Amino acid sequence: MKSLKVLSVLAFAVLLFSNKSSNAQKLEVSSVTPLLKTSLKATKWTFGYNDDGSAYQAQFITPKGKGKTIVDTYNFDPNLQLVNQTSEVYTNEEANVKANKIRAKKDPTVKFDPNRKLREAKTTYVKVGIGAFNTVLEHGVYTATEKWDSKKGDYVWDVSYGEGKEEKLKSDDRRITAQFSIADDPEEFRKVGFWNWDESKKMPYEVKYHAPQHFLTVMGVIKPKIKKTKETKIVDNQSYVLQTFMVNNGVKFLYERIFSFRGPKIVVKRLEYSDGSMGVLFAPQDRVSQLGFDQSILYKPNEYTYMHFGIDGSTIDSIDFVCPTNAWTPDLFKFTDKSLYLAGPGSNANPQKYYWEIKDKKDHMVIMKITEGKMDFITATPVADYTTKMVKPENQKKGFDGDVFETTNAQLQVRENGDIVIVGQYQYRGKNLDYMLLHFDPSGNLLSHYTVKNETPGAGEVELYENPGGKTITWQIIETQKADKDTGRKFNYVRLASVNPEARTLSQFTTFGLKTSKEQKDDYFLHPVVPVIVEDTCLIFVGSDKNDKNIWLAKVDLGE
Repeated sequence: MKSLKVLSVLAFAVLLFSNKSSNAQKLEVSSVTPLLKTSLKATKWTFGYNDDGSAYQAQFITPKGKGKTIVDTYNFDPNLQLVNQTSEVYTNEEANVKANKIRAKKDPTVKFDPNRKLREAKTTYVKVGIGAFNTVLEHGVYTATEKWDSKKGDYVWDVSYGEGKEEKLKSDDRRITAQFSIADDPEEFRKVGFWNWDESKKMPYEVKYHAPQHFLTVMGVIKPKIKKTKETKIVDNQSYVLQTFMVNNGVKFLYERIFSFRGPKIVVKRLEYSDGSMGVLFAPQDRVSQLGFDQSILYKPNEYTYMHFGIDGSTIDSIDFVCPTNAWTPDLFKFTDKSLYLAGPGSNANPQKYYWEIKDKKDHMVIMKITEGKMDFITATPVADYTTKMVKPENQKKGFDGDVFETTNAQLQVRENGDIVIVGQYQYRGKNLDYMLLHFDPSGNLLSHYTVKNETPGAGEVELYENPGGKTITWQIIETQKADKDTGRKFNYVRLASVNPEARTLSQFTTFGLKTSKEQKDDYFLHPVVPVIVEDTCLIFVGSDKNDKNIWLAKVDLGE
């Protein structure tokens, strides 16, 4: 069975045992195992399992004092029953290695390797200020020492900087305000994740760090010159510049490329391809800032441009297109082998007030597909169609009746048959509303709009799984029951339902983990690192009660 997206690490999710509908996923088996006294004081809990479901293992790490740690191990069989339990004493270092090894064994996001030799690097760095009034390139020497970060589950760098040399970006005696920078950073550095945007509140603008092997390219916008006449204002073409540098014992300017638009256009979306190149979506500038300008030079509000730039500053692709709505915010995207999908809310309201920004009703969902430098399609589905094609659980009287596509925790997925799926939760003025699942055909045409009421005021998370027979999809919703104000721990629960795309039906939702009968002694909440194990025909839920006194395991069969 394949997941429609990589399983996210869900914080302390919760699940419920009831089986309210014969059409919903069925609880096959569950177990509750009391913990030893030493486990109750554990500072870390890890969980591992075999791919074939033949064995499961929980470990609790408890400090003993004097540099010693007790490791309690619980082994379970395929039926989730306890086989044996052992307790061993290790040094603190040995216990952490043992815990991280079992954590890394089954969580692909955890990069722990007990045999890894920690590296130290000393090389030239380049820092680029993005969006500052005076964009500056700074280059100097940094020394980076690698270390393991247990919280992130990855190796990170401790970095110290030597004094750098600064220079301002200029072209034609006009200031360049940088929009983004790209470089052929070594892949090993990119994987570590050090070269990310610095979102420190102390900085008034974004900063990008690079350790280029050869090239660094910075794209900036050149403020156009304005000529005033008696009746109107004439503005130069909106120009962007790509300046490329060679980085070798310093930063040396190589060349620049300039391209222009008639009328102001701004960058509204940046996408980084797997090879490090950059995709950029340009949209017409805010209409208010154009009042009094010669109208013949201004773009219409829905004339967009998508460009793909190489690390060396070359233009790989350039696509001019007309968006079916006046304004579009493509906040969702998905890369496949050869294609790029962009999606997000659009609006036709008040085009004279603004261009790309959506300040009024988000009353359309716009989807665009680009394949090998050519646009396959762009569609805009109005909110009225979502009402017409709404599907909700049988026991739910009303469905989503809003007219604004404001969403949270939304994701765009592409099925194996090319169908497009958008899942998330509606939101309006900070209030979390119904969950939604939008199903489109491979050409971006709406087929069905599935919706279900949320059960808590908080924002939830969603996950989709293709079921074994390929006929249905399991829709999983994670919701927060409550949160601990002191520790910040969230106590979540999960609801599951089956979606039949061909029949366009949605089953009743079943909840797992929460106490619903006298037979169940307590509520159970998911493990923070390995909350759900995805197997060929089932999901395994891993968790505990509120006070971590018992291990809770549950196996839920999926439909066809």
